[in-house]
Amino acid sequence: MGDLGPYLEYDGEDYICSICDRYFRTDGALFAHCRATTRHEWCERCRRVFISEASKNAHIQASNKHHICRSCREATDFESNQDLRDHLVGYHHACLECNIFLESAEGLRSHDISDHCLCDVCDKYFSNENNLRMHRQKHQAKTLECYGCYHNFKSFSGMLIHLESGAC
Repeated sequence: MGDLGPYLEYDGEDYICSICDRYFRTDGALFAHCRATTRHEWCERCRRVFISEASKNAHIQASNKHHICRSCREATDFESNQDLRDHLVGYHHACLECNIFLESAEGLRSHDISDHCLCDVCDKYFSNENNLRMHRQKHQAKTLECYGCYHNFKSFSGMLIHLESGAC
């Protein structure tokens, strides 16, 4: 049995809630009591009990096991930081890089395309505008044909590499 925290104890025989001074035969019965009673606050994720809502909230703020959305009216606690990030982007339309919130999913997409080198065709991000511009050539319908071997290329740079390699 791990650390029960300051208000829950195990004396070798019984599990004890020292706030209520109640004894239980199993840790499951103790935890069920902690969930059900209104005399103290229970953190389900950490299986810890607190004497007040303020002390529980302080625990949630300090703990790395809790990932709270501060944008929701009701504080929503996510399992992982990635779950919180997905929620912020998908529900609140947040750009985590710029730390801004957009009004809609379309607004976030527009922002990503204009400010973060997002390809609007395949949703790939690029490190700079030049790489994005070169990538966009792949989506163009026209192809370039090598005059030596009649091989088709989607970009001029691809054909240039082919020609310089002496492949034909």
